[in-house]
Amino acid sequence: AHASEFLAATGSGSSQAIANLEKLVERARAFAGAGGGGLGAFLTWAAEAGDAAGEQESQVDDEGDVVHLLTIHKAKGLEYPIVVLIGGALPSGGGGGEPIVDRAARTLAIKLKAALPGAAARDLEPQSYITLKEREKKMSESEMRRLLYVATTRARDRLVITHFGKLIKQDGDPTAGVLLGPVAGVLPEAAEIDEDYEDGGVLVLAPAEPPVRAERDEAPDAATMVAARGAWLAGRAELLAHAARPARATSPSGLEHVDDEVRVGGAGAPAGRARALALGSAVHRIMELCDFDDEASVARVADSVALELGRPDLAADAAELAGACWRSAPVRAAAAAAVGPDAVQRELPIGAVIAGVVVSGAVDLLYRDGEEWVVVDYKTDRDADPDTLRERYAPQGAAYAVAVEAALGQAVREVCFVAARADGLVVRVPVDDRLRESVAREVSAAVGEGRAMRPDELKG
Repeated sequence: AHASEFLAATGSGSSQAIANLEKLVERARAFAGAGGGGLGAFLTWAAEAGDAAGEQESQVDDEGDVVHLLTIHKAKGLEYPIVVLIGGALPSGGGGGEPIVDRAARTLAIKLKAALPGAAARDLEPQSYITLKEREKKMSESEMRRLLYVATTRARDRLVITHFGKLIKQDGDPTAGVLLGPVAGVLPEAAEIDEDYEDGGVLVLAPAEPPVRAERDEAPDAATMVAARGAWLAGRAELLAHAARPARATSPSGLEHVDDEVRVGGAGAPAGRARALALGSAVHRIMELCDFDDEASVARVADSVALELGRPDLAADAAELAGACWRSAPVRAAAAAAVGPDAVQRELPIGAVIAGVVVSGAVDLLYRDGEEWVVVDYKTDRDADPDTLRERYAPQGAAYAVAVEAALGQAVREVCFVAARADGLVVRVPVDDRLRESVAREVSAAVGEGRAMRPDELKG
């Protein structure tokens, strides 16, 4: 692991070095797993296996920032985002006087050079040689076209062609044995390009000397790398320690503006607090299960919910309060909105990290109205004064709105509190930037007052 870290910081050749190192480790593990022996035996085996197989460098991961150097033949069947075709304007070699094999006649044709007294040397080319040479020229040109096709079609996004050399002879014919010969007519001559230009989506760059990178000067020294690694390890340890510490958590209902005694149902809570809590739970459960298009379903569901809670005595009161919620304007609007997928959600779990505190709970009803959303919260308080409800529950509604917006990436227009004991009275709280900004302050206040705690704090 330390060797990989060191190699990664040593320059542009690090990717290949790391790939070779990973290959060596893989081979060593396989050798040890097969019972091959110790280090000495492995080194001997690796040397022999490498020599026998003509071992080459390991293939670098294609998804990394690397460059592959390949011949055209080895690139067949492969594809790369960017392909740079180099040397395409250089002659492929061959003096032109080599013997030519006539495969059909199973004969060999050669060209001779005769040195005559008092005259310049002259080529002696038999007619068979001339015929075969013309055929070989056409075959070579065809092979060049095939190679050029293979080379250029390896590029997926961009093809870069380097052009240094003469593609066209003085007589206007393409230079023989040149890979770019078939496209010489559409490529500009390098000597004719004075500045960069673009033509038909093709960018032509004028010849220029590339900048020389001094990799050894750019690579940091060992002491710098060791110090940087130490700083990274210290930062990592600090981050892990912070991540391992449980976050404080609260719920939107924990942000309500009520006395602590009332919140926990203690001695200062209103008389009948236990019954009121059970009744509130029954109303919420009924509104989760009832049919929004059938008011009669409220009473039927109320009987089942009361039995489910072990409080059959609450069935009638729960049905009455739930019926008021069912008839309220927001619920009727949600019933009308239930035409698209996911347009209406009931008892939807929701959560967000606000001011470093996990705020999670469940939205009683969420429905989409056009491009915006509306949050609906049922309340069964005995005190149904609109101003009191707004002051008491606005922080809770704001937390719901912020959490919904964070989850959906869409705006919440308003939060509607439905007062069941006031025959479905609706208190609407518009959601604006001021309300959103208030959530962080309310969460911070909850932390200061001990209403947002970590699990380890609860144990104490």
